[in-house]
Amino acid sequence: MHITKIEDLKTLHHQSLDLGNEVLENRYLHIMIVLANLANTMTSLESEENTAVLRTELLSQYKEGIQSILLLGEECGFEAEWMEDYPHIKVNGDLSTHLMQLLEAIALFRVKKSAIMYKALLSQYLQLGKMLGIELEDITIESLQS
Repeated sequence: MHITKIEDLKTLHHQSLDLGNEVLENRYLHIMIVLANLANTMTSLESEENTAVLRTELLSQYKEGIQSILLLGEECGFEAEWMEDYPHIKVNGDLSTHLMQLLEAIALFRVKKSAIMYKALLSQYLQLGKMLGIELEDITIESLQS
């Protein structure tokens, strides 16, 4: 699952652009680009030896995604209680299936912006973090603001 062209994501995004709110649409695009970058880094982790550098990059990309999702929720008027939810997130399935479910959660939230859909999107992203071995201490509000 190696995404080589960010332009492909941009084209796909612009084909379904909701011209009603460009700020939100750009936020969705940014989240999809972060997911593509995460997928590429995960693929590199499986095949390269310099895993410490790649793990640092993976954490940085993951934080970037969390920031975008939190901003998306804020822009839509939803609060995220992700700190409380994180310890209870259960991990199941494989990574590629989960990435597809995450893209589906983004698409569902785009169509129906509700608190339930936002919580589902955030939960899917937090589950991805657990699958990647990212600890709660790694993604505190303080670390996201730095």
